[in-house]
Amino acid sequence: MLIQDNGEYHGGISGGCIEGNALKKAHLALSKNKAIEVTYDTSKDNEAEIGVSLGCNGVISVLITPIDIRDPNNAVEQLRSCLSSREPTILITVLESDGDSIEAGQVIKYISEGALEKQFGAGYQPELDKDIQTILANGKSKINVYKNCKLFLEHIPPSTQIVIMGGNYDVYPLLKITDSLNWQSVIVANPKRLAHNIHQLANQVVTDFNDVNIDQFTVAILMSHDYNADLRNLEKVLKSDIKYIGLLGPASRKQDMLADMPFTINKSDEDRIFGPAGLDLGASQPEEIAISIVAEVLSVMRQRPGTSLRDRQGPIYDR
Repeated sequence: MLIQDNGEYHGGISGGCIEGNALKKAHLALSKNKAIEVTYDTSKDNEAEIGVSLGCNGVISVLITPIDIRDPNNAVEQLRSCLSSREPTILITVLESDGDSIEAGQVIKYISEGALEKQFGAGYQPELDKDIQTILANGKSKINVYKNCKLFLEHIPPSTQIVIMGGNYDVYPLLKITDSLNWQSVIVANPKRLAHNIHQLANQVVTDFNDVNIDQFTVAILMSHDYNADLRNLEKVLKSDIKYIGLLGPASRKQDMLADMPFTINKSDEDRIFGPAGLDLGASQPEEIAISIVAEVLSVMRQRPGTSLRDRQGPIYDR
């Protein structure tokens, strides 16, 4: 959440429950020019505590940090530098510190082990590097205490890149949703046959899948509505490491394609193909189908079942 000194803010830290109080605390942090940590305990639903009854049943700790725009390493610039990377990034936020080399509120972008030792000085511990490697492997952020400081090690993955292979009118509703999610979109189609609104929303248009830069955060949707075109595209996509391959059309169409492949499809490759694409939501219109596809992509990328939250045992978010 970014708060300006005139009271305007962008983003949020809850569903609107504690933003008002956070604005007041932000002005306090600005007047002191010092980071402050505020804890909101909503587990007791005590309206007197922060002036509003929440009922969220949890504890939220918020670090409010003044930003010096003259500092090229301020938190906003550090976040900005993460946006251009197609590799996961670790940002280290200092929550508490007893040392002189670092202070609460400081944000440090992880580059290498040697750089950390220099930045943390006497507060550096080798365990920090080990924890960072673990976080890069499992994708889960972590808070931990090291010698004379308490750190938030935040895992920031790149945005999802969606490769849409097809150029019909039903591509546009899918692009609208992925654009609102800030996903990177690549259209594989003849650019001369694409509608103007598709050109406007797509981040990139190419004529061949082999011209797309693929990484572990890339997914593909085959929706040309032409059997032979989808068959050729499926053959190309299967040669990549993409973990989600959405295929429009009935299940029988997918089975026909697998039978017509010029090479044998093993079980692990077949498991990457989601056809018919999308969660079972009863979707029928292009806009509804787009929602079901995006929801399925999220469930695969986040490794969650895509079932109703009421059936989930335990908290909504992994801890």
